[in-house]
Amino acid sequence: MPSYEQIAGRVLLVALAFWALAMIVPDFYRLYQPLGSFGFYANNDGVITDIQGPFLNQTASPAFRAGLRVGDRLDLAQMRCIPIRTLRCASAMAALGGFRLVANQQRAELVMATAPGRPARELNIVAEQRPYNGWVLAVLLLDQIAAMLVILAAA
Repeated sequence: MPSYEQIAGRVLLVALAFWALAMIVPDFYRLYQPLGSFGFYANNDGVITDIQGPFLNQTASPAFRAGLRVGDRLDLAQMRCIPIRTLRCASAMAALGGFRLVANQQRAELVMATAPGRPARELNIVAEQRPYNGWVLAVLLLDQIAAMLVILAAA
């Protein structure tokens, strides 16, 4: 007869498996509706390191069309997350730290710091769908299936 610890451990494992599936299964929606991108990468200091992002060329990037350039810097003091439920805070979280995908047509409000030859300014960028083809779809589908199999095998 299983002990109380074994039953509690199994219940916890099943609960965690359901939680993990709840985190992964909604991503299947990305097979139908791909995510978008603002078209730039910024490091954690707020420095813009790339303005092409996942797009095939710079002119397709919403960031490039909005006037962002490599070397521009986000004004992190102006974009701080106090209060946390602001568009500026959400924009900072979506922009910092490298490659980010967001919902299509999501808007970002960026505050750019003064740079040599460029004044401080505010930019509004609307995310556009990143390039999407059969290979991206296949990899995404395989990733999702593999993640589900790992979770189910652990349970």
